[in-house]
Amino acid sequence: MKEGYRYKNVKKIISVIIVYWKLLDKNYVARGIMRFEDLEGVEIMDMERAKDIFAEYYLIQPVVFDDDIQTRLDEWVYMFKYSKVKGKIKATNMDKVQNKFDIMRMTEEEKKIYDRYQLDKTIYEGELRVKMEEGIEKGRQKVIAAMRKSGMSEEDIKRITDNIQE
Repeated sequence: MKEGYRYKNVKKIISVIIVYWKLLDKNYVARGIMRFEDLEGVEIMDMERAKDIFAEYYLIQPVVFDDDIQTRLDEWVYMFKYSKVKGKIKATNMDKVQNKFDIMRMTEEEKKIYDRYQLDKTIYEGELRVKMEEGIEKGRQKVIAAMRKSGMSEEDIKRITDNIQE
């Protein structure tokens, strides 16, 4: 959550815990939900009504995963297990994960070249944005000059050009 984000906008908290040791017997993923009981162990809250309020917990245990990728979740678990993406992917943002892995595997020299490329790209995009804004302003000034030359009033020019900026 970003700083200053309002809690009232939070829909649901989902906590994903990746465990790299054997914790679960058979399954590689388990879901946990909140449950409230009194001290005698009797459930005291109807969790069906509160299911959208309280957090859900997912335990993912990559070491138990059998590498048989059938679902998008399996793609993520495979990635957690091997630190790489396997084959054609369908899971959301997996391409970004693969890109991060590619960067992490770079040699020092490759990383320097990549970092320099990213810096140059950022500078170039900033320069391009400035030049574009300068061109727009230059074009705006030419239009205003043409309006004045045609005899249009300053009031009409201001009204028209103010509307264009919106």
